[in-house]
Amino acid sequence: MERTGTVGAGSVRRGGGVAGGRAGWRSIAWLAAGVLGCSAVREGTEPVPAERTVCAEAPAREFVNSLGMRFVLVPAGEFLMGSPEGEPLREADEGPVHRVRITRPFYMGATEVTQAQWTAVMGSNPSAFRGGALPVEHVSWHDAVAFAEKLSAREGRRYRLPTEAEWEYACRAGSQTPFSSGGALAPDCANCDFACAGAPSRDRRAAGGEKTTPAGALEPNAWGLHDMHGNVYEWCSDWYDAWYYGRSPVDDPPGGKQTSQWTAKILRGGAFYSPSWACRSAARHRDYPAYADDFYGLRLVAEEPPPPGEPLAPR
Repeated sequence: MERTGTVGAGSVRRGGGVAGGRAGWRSIAWLAAGVLGCSAVREGTEPVPAERTVCAEAPAREFVNSLGMRFVLVPAGEFLMGSPEGEPLREADEGPVHRVRITRPFYMGATEVTQAQWTAVMGSNPSAFRGGALPVEHVSWHDAVAFAEKLSAREGRRYRLPTEAEWEYACRAGSQTPFSSGGALAPDCANCDFACAGAPSRDRRAAGGEKTTPAGALEPNAWGLHDMHGNVYEWCSDWYDAWYYGRSPVDDPPGGKQTSQWTAKILRGGAFYSPSWACRSAARHRDYPAYADDFYGLRLVAEEPPPPGEPLAPR
C-alpha cells in the first residue's frame, strides 16, 4: 500500500526506501483552495461536506510505494537552465543560459535508488560498496532503463529516468546559484571531495578515503530531494549534445538525439570522488550507455498511474 504525506519546504567520460502498489491523486485542502483557486463554501450556501467536495482533485505532495520508495511532487514552472559565463569552473556546454518551462508537475525520487530497492526488483546487486541503504551503483544506462521498466510492470504506473531539464529543474529547486544551497557546498549537503580543487582523485578513492553514503542521510534541497549534489552520478534519459542548449525548445525539452557524433548519455550531479565544482547544478557529464562504474547510479521519475483497466502510457 502506498502512503501519502507532506514534506518540507573525443573521450566521452568526464567528471569532475524499496517497490509495488499505486498512489491515487488525492485532494489536499491547502492545495485545492490556494493553488486551484476553488472553494467548498459559497456565499449563502451550506458548507459542502468533505466527502462531496466540488474542488478538482490535486496530486499528493509525496507518495511511498509498496517497496518503500519515496517520491516527492515537483511543481510545474520555469527556470533558467545552464550556467552563466562568469560561473567558476563552468564548461562551454553548460551554455547558453536559456529559459525552460516544465509544463506538468512530476514525482521524483527523494533519493537515489538504493541497493535494497534494486535487489528487490532485479534479484541481484552490482554495487562495489555494499549496503542496503547505500545507493546502487555500477549500473549502466541500459541497466537503469531495465530497472525502471521492471518496476513499472510491478507497480502498475510508469517509472522512468528524468530528462536532463527535469533533473536540473528539480536540483535547483528555485535557485539560480551554482548549488541549490547557494554559492558553495557544505559537508552536510553533499558527499563529494571537498579537498580536491582539480580533477577527481582516483588514488584517494582506491585507498578507501572516499565512498558512497546512505541515500538520504544528508540535508535535502528546498523541494525535499536528497543527494542531488554528489554521492553518485545519476543517469538521465537524454543523449548528450554539446550544442543542444542553443536550439532547445522552451517547453519540456526532450534532449539531444543520437547521431554519429553524439553517442553518449547524460549523467548529472557528480559523485563521492568528484570535486565540488563538478557537482554544480548546471554541470553536465556523459558516458556511453553500456558503461558502468562504481559512481554511476540513478534516480527515477514516477508518472500518474493510469485509470483501472487502462495500460501504462507508452514510452
